[in-house]
Amino acid sequence: MKIIPYQELAEADLDGNGNLVKAIAGYYLGFSLITGLRRGEQLQLTWSDVDELDRAESRTKPFELIKVTVRGSTSKVGKTRKFVVKDSKGYFNGILRLKRKLKKTSLDVGLLSIFV
Repeated sequence: MKIIPYQELAEADLDGNGNLVKAIAGYYLGFSLITGLRRGEQLQLTWSDVDELDRAESRTKPFELIKVTVRGSTSKVGKTRKFVVKDSKGYFNGILRLKRKLKKTSLDVGLLSIFV
């Protein structure tokens, strides 16, 4: 029996009662867990701050490498920093799918603030 994360179940029927909020919350929390970003930093990310670097596979599980840039103007410490994270659960791709489903096309819209 395969367990499907609740955000994927919610994403399958975004018009259902509360499903949009469930999908957003699931991907938002997953992305924050893999990046370790503060809430304010995460909300102020733009699409240009996040790049997919590579798709790879470790033994049996595929994963994405994602480069995140936190701009100094949005960071608590005031310094720009860049780091790479491994997204084996597909949180970033889930955010992209929701973005497409909601028909948001502007690259200047905040990465996660489009859902707030």
